[in-house]
Amino acid sequence: MSEKKSNQFVVFNGKKIHVENECLYLADRNIQNIEDIEGLAKLSDLKKLCLDINEITEIKGLDSLIALEELYLRSNKIKAISGLEKLKSLKTLKLEYNYIKKISGLDALENLEYLFLGANEIAKIEGLEKLKNLKGLSFSDSNEGYGNLINKIEGLENLHNLEILDLSCNKIESITGLSHLSNLIMLTIMENKLKNFKGLSNLSKLLDLNLKLNQITEIEPINGLSNLEVLRLSHNKISRIGDISDFKALKVLNLTNNSITSVKNLKVGKALREIHFNSNPVPIKDLERFGIKRYDKVVSFK
Repeated sequence: MSEKKSNQFVVFNGKKIHVENECLYLADRNIQNIEDIEGLAKLSDLKKLCLDINEITEIKGLDSLIALEELYLRSNKIKAISGLEKLKSLKTLKLEYNYIKKISGLDALENLEYLFLGANEIAKIEGLEKLKNLKGLSFSDSNEGYGNLINKIEGLENLHNLEILDLSCNKIESITGLSHLSNLIMLTIMENKLKNFKGLSNLSKLLDLNLKLNQITEIEPINGLSNLEVLRLSHNKISRIGDISDFKALKVLNLTNNSITSVKNLKVGKALREIHFNSNPVPIKDLERFGIKRYDKVVSFK
């Protein structure tokens, strides 16, 4: 489908930029002040605004964009979240790669569904109490290995509709404050300082749990994860593995790069289809009962 160019446009540095399909793309234009974008205030029907990769230090000049649903401000120089009070229709807000130290200025965004805050300088999870429609929350760009400075999971008590949570690349040592997130489907806490994964017992809808690159030493039975299908535990310090048949819905278990020396006591559920055992000191003969003939081949249960 071809893009629809409207008669609406803005002017920046003498150049005209048209709105296309109710979206305005102003990424990588060396913008320092949003208010220098001529004509932006007139775009009251605009649905998406991309201001990624600029030099913006303060969020302002957006009050008239009352229909805006998506706002991208990645890779700027923003130190504080402000100037969003009038954006009642906003559903997606991306603020990764800035210099934000404190979460604030979000109370008016009651329709917000997705919030991205990775690669900032946030030390505490706070200021999210009013975001009751939030479905996705990320404090990390785990693909690049950049998170924040968070050492405790807190401040999520009101986010009952949250389905996706990414806390990767932080300084978290234990899992707390998640028991009320009954709609959580995907949880990622990779590259932290976890030694176990207690604190997940009430997440009955959780399907995908990613805890790779931590300091976990064993897999402990956890009641309540009745629908968990994927468990990622690669690059930890797991030395032994026993009965995991309590994970009745588990289909994929990744244990790559651990310290497992024996699987003699391993018991799995009937739903399991794949186990990844690469880079463990377990003898290959011990894996043959699971159909593994060489380490680079993932076992497949049929």
